[in-house]
Amino acid sequence: MTQKMISNINDRLKNSPCNNCGGNSGEVIVRGNDLLEDLPGTFQFIRCDVCGVLRQEPRLDWEDLHNYYQPGYVCHSPQLPTTNKTFHESTRSLGPRKRVNTVRKYKQNGKWLDVGCGSGLILQAAKEHGHWSLFGIEPVKEMAEYTSEQLNVPVFAGTFEDYQGQAAEYDIVSMWDVIEHLSEPFNAMKEVSKLLKPGGVFIFSTPNLNSLDRKIFKDSWLGYDLPRHLYLFPDSLLRKVLKSHGLEVLNRFCFTGSHGSLYLNLAYWNKKHPSQIMEWLLAKDSEWLPFRLLTFLPLRIIDWLKLGTTITYIAKKV
Repeated sequence: MTQKMISNINDRLKNSPCNNCGGNSGEVIVRGNDLLEDLPGTFQFIRCDVCGVLRQEPRLDWEDLHNYYQPGYVCHSPQLPTTNKTFHESTRSLGPRKRVNTVRKYKQNGKWLDVGCGSGLILQAAKEHGHWSLFGIEPVKEMAEYTSEQLNVPVFAGTFEDYQGQAAEYDIVSMWDVIEHLSEPFNAMKEVSKLLKPGGVFIFSTPNLNSLDRKIFKDSWLGYDLPRHLYLFPDSLLRKVLKSHGLEVLNRFCFTGSHGSLYLNLAYWNKKHPSQIMEWLLAKDSEWLPFRLLTFLPLRIIDWLKLGTTITYIAKKV
């Protein structure tokens, strides 16, 4: 990001109507800075007066926003070795494998499109542990090329909004922590319905507005992730919109073992409320065994109650 962009970033914010209802007004819910990368700018979420969705308003266009996806961004980490994994690599492989196992419960084969595939960690797990024909979409060109070359999987280098797929082409469309990043998420749900075959499944994860950590960490909550997250969705609204596009919600749940999310919540909190004890804990990393053992049962209960940081939906094309 150039010095000129840094100094003028707030001047580059633009207003846009709600992608769901077209509303232009709302109540400010949270205002803050980039707590992940500490890049410049002050951003905010408002709750739409008409439909109740939370949206970032005003916000940056992708031309500027892509600068907030720095090298090393969480979904851009390198793929894992297929054998002789270290403890750290084995731990990193658990998340992708959980997601692949979830897909397998609903579709054991067919064409699978993973939107926002990043460096391809989930596609890699799917290739190792399944029998799907795999495809990806990734807006960061370098990551799209990397994933395609590493896995020999077609990856469209661009945004989902720019992707032109055929109707009834896929058995599975997945968006793992992606839909909140889209500038037109409600249009995206309609497009997903078009891309799916009858009986196909749409599987996606998104920040959980009912989560316990949102209440605890308030404006430091990981789920806001300003300025990268553009929309956050109440459950009732999501269900209503999905149903309007012929997508029936079969299940919603929180994946267990969200130690990484808790660690990031603590890191964000510490940036606003620094303490020596927290600094000491954060220096240990989220994979520090005592941290994982101490938080295992509480996090498992929280996730079982569907109060975890992120909520996953399974919706079927009817």
